[in-house]
Amino acid sequence: HQPEVETTRSDAGTGIFLKGISGGTFEYVDNTKTGFYADKDVRGALLLQSGLKKKVFIGNNNDKHQLFSTEN
Repeated sequence: HQPEVETTRSDAGTGIFLKGISGGTFEYVDNTKTGFYADKDVRGALLLQSGLKKKVFIGNNNDKHQLFSTEN
C-alpha cells in the first residue's frame, strides 16, 4: 500500500453516500450534508433495520466502531 514511508496509503477514502434515484441510478450527496464520515480503517459495513428506523454500522480495524442513523 505504501511506496515509501512519507507517502500515505493510496486506497483510503472518507466514505460517500449515493442516494438511489430510480432506474438504477444514484446521486452523490456530500458528507457535509449527510454527516457520514467513515475516515478510519473500515473493515465492514452493515445496514441495520428495526421497524422503520435504519442505521449504518461501520466496523473499524483497531479502533472504535461508528454508528450512523438514517432518516426515512
